[in-house]
Amino acid sequence: GFDLFVTSERPRHLAAIMGYTDESMQLAPGQGLVEQISRASPSDVERLSPSRTEGQATVFHKVGKPSVTSSLTEILAIHLHTHDLPYEKYFTILKEDGNARFQSKPEAAGYGDSQSMKSLAAKGWPRLFIHPGDSLQTHCRFDTDKLDHVVNDGTSWGEEMCS
Repeated sequence: GFDLFVTSERPRHLAAIMGYTDESMQLAPGQGLVEQISRASPSDVERLSPSRTEGQATVFHKVGKPSVTSSLTEILAIHLHTHDLPYEKYFTILKEDGNARFQSKPEAAGYGDSQSMKSLAAKGWPRLFIHPGDSLQTHCRFDTDKLDHVVNDGTSWGEEMCS
């Protein structure tokens, strides 16, 4: 099932949904503990920002209040997507210099509560803004010694996502 919220009020800001994955992911069995990282480069982030995709639904928005953040994109909610093969996942925003602007704590991967779209407040995260030059990463950790076949990125049974 899903939760649906409906309102007749016009939103204060336009918003957009953004997603990324590593379609070349391929994990072989017997490699021990492996961390898969899906990346959205600064150019990917810029191309997919709300200024390029206005009129879509809600995950990112341009902050409209006059402040130091007025030209930045704010992350309103997040859904770190995996199937059931990784044992944990986390999210990172990297600054242009390669240092972390934000890194979430690892959370359980797979199906269940952590698989839902949630506001940052519901996840216990601070407000997050994407700055020019930032990149986004989703990290998924696998124990490949538990695999019995090569795992590829995909949406079908036996395939996996780190998105």
